[in-house]
Parts: sequence; C-alpha cells; structure tokens
Amino acid sequence: MTESHDTACCRLDFVLTVTEVESGDIKWDLGRPYFIRHLSDGRCAHHDAESGGCSIYASRSGVYRGYSCASDTRIWKNFEQMEANAEWIEANRTAQSQPHVTAALMHDTPGVTLRRVTS
Repeated sequence: MTESHDTACCRLDFVLTVTEVESGDIKWDLGRPYFIRHLSDGRCAHHDAESGGCSIYASRSGVYRGYSCASDTRIWKNFEQMEANAEWIEANRTAQSQPHVTAALMHDTPGVTLRRVTS
C-alpha cells in the first residue's frame, strides 16, 4: 500500500536550529540532538494522523517553511500529474532502526585523544 504524498513528506529527516530546539515548540530527537523527532512508524512527531496536517504549523521549522515537495523527486515522479514516487515512498515508509550518523568528529582539543564512534 502506498502512502499519500503528505505522509511521505512528513518522513523526511532534517536538522533544527538552536533557536527552534530551545523554543520548546518543536519536538526534537533525544537520541540525535537537533534532528526533528519521528514516531516509531517514521512519521514526524508533529504529523496529525486525523487531519493529515502539521500540529505545529504556525511554529514549524525554517526548513519546513521553505520546503515544497512539488519539485522533490523523492516524493513525486510527476507533481503536475500527481504521480507519486511509490518506490522511494515504499523504501522509506518505516523508521530506520539505526542512527543516521555513524561517526562523529569533535574539535581537536590539546590533551584529548579522539576516537571514532560507530554504532
């Protein structure tokens, strides 16, 4: 079963600004600070399943404010004909079980040995 395009858009992953996180209006992923939080099924934590809309639309993130799925080929094969990219949607319809970031680098600090952190 293919999901509607609005649900597919709500599965996209993006980073929030410090101001957005500190505002307290937008839920962020506690395991991945500054990333938008997703539910266990992969949808954004602010996606309202009943209406299909955004529960924080008035205070949504800057990334979301500037985003239009109309030209996003992950979502649409042909927006004008409303032909969804069913292959991408199906492949990305559930939450990922592994973190998106598998290694982190920190600033070089004298006297501190950096090591690669992997999952």
